[in-house]
Amino acid sequence: MATCDVLVIGGGPAGSTAAAAAARRGVAVIQVEKTDGNRYHIGESLIPFCAYPLRRIGVYDAVKVAGFPVKYGVQFVGTSGAASRPFDFFQYLMDGSAVAWQVWRADFDRLLLDHARAQGVEQRRGAAAERFLIDRGRVVGAVVDGQPIHARMTIDCTGRDALALRSFAWRERDPGLDRWAVWTYFTGHRLESGIDAGNTFVCSLPCGGWFWWIPVGRDRVSVGAVAKRESLFPADLDLGEDRLAAAWQRQFAMQPWIRDHLSGAERVEPFRSTNEYAYRARYCGAPGLILAGDAFGFLDPIFSSGVFLALWSGESAGHVAADIVAGGAELSRLDAYGSRLGNAIESIRRLVYAFYEPTFAFSRIMARDSDARADISDLLNGNFARDYQDFFRQVEDFCPLPAPFGHGLVAARAAAAAAGDPQHQPVAQATQHAESSQ
Repeated sequence: MATCDVLVIGGGPAGSTAAAAAARRGVAVIQVEKTDGNRYHIGESLIPFCAYPLRRIGVYDAVKVAGFPVKYGVQFVGTSGAASRPFDFFQYLMDGSAVAWQVWRADFDRLLLDHARAQGVEQRRGAAAERFLIDRGRVVGAVVDGQPIHARMTIDCTGRDALALRSFAWRERDPGLDRWAVWTYFTGHRLESGIDAGNTFVCSLPCGGWFWWIPVGRDRVSVGAVAKRESLFPADLDLGEDRLAAAWQRQFAMQPWIRDHLSGAERVEPFRSTNEYAYRARYCGAPGLILAGDAFGFLDPIFSSGVFLALWSGESAGHVAADIVAGGAELSRLDAYGSRLGNAIESIRRLVYAFYEPTFAFSRIMARDSDARADISDLLNGNFARDYQDFFRQVEDFCPLPAPFGHGLVAARAAAAAAGDPQHQPVAQATQHAESSQ
């Protein structure tokens, strides 16, 4: 029977950052990853605020010299094919972190995984977590490849597979972001000149969707179409056996900038897809358990927030777990973690909703308020934690904004459970699931 202070489940950016952060605090960490560490994953565009957690866990310099294409900014392209002036990160970020990278995730994730091991993390690659171990309403580890690993704290970083969300029925979909994505990769494409060559381009579609354009190196570009299901897969059209290729081609025909930049290019990967991907966990954790990265929630990827939220939440979760192991008050630390993470996600989520409203445009709000460009740039950089109330009050003059979705808090319900109210016990359903599966 293996035991540790902190068990981290998952070897993506959230998991490796959580494991490294906790290990650097001097606690014993076991990290399990179901693959051998060489895995494909979408989500290739970093934003500048990724630099801060990467620096704090000691891996920034290794990422910097890894050869990933440098990303200096973001540009938006209208349905006519006309590109906006770049939102260059260095315009408003002056501390040396005003660049990001476009990464091939297999290489990036493996770099972080190897770094976590170098920090003293005990790793088990090719080992799958099957279920949580639960003792009297508390998560006390997990069963991994049939063997129990007991831990004082467990961090779920299982990504969209989301072990906790499946085990505890905690997944709640964001109803206003029910988009699908179809994507692939090309070589022989045309790049912009100068520092704009590595930029992410967000190219609007007449249907209200958009294309991403992400140069990922090795003479490859990642290109994907995001739209509602009825736009990608109309019920009145027979798309044939290769429905993903047909869906992608229909959107491709409607975006002049994408057509121009892929003229003469060769597709080098199969089409892939994902569906209805915006969701949030009902809780950010429970006694003995913390959720981080996509295991906590996934937001529409239009502003490339996913990897940053994985790094930031992973680092935070690692420190929270180390604090609790050291004797810190568990419920208050989980509560604070969930509040910080939920509020940060809410800032960028409101901008995502605004983007999809036909009455909103960045140019319109910037024409009214010259300071709005700085607010937008801060959000694109990843500065989600600051106060944007004045900015979003102005956004509401152009379009409605959503009510908050999810809160991420656990303390109130965990306290109720401790007081003997099983109706509000976050892992009540989990206990039933565990007992029925044994």
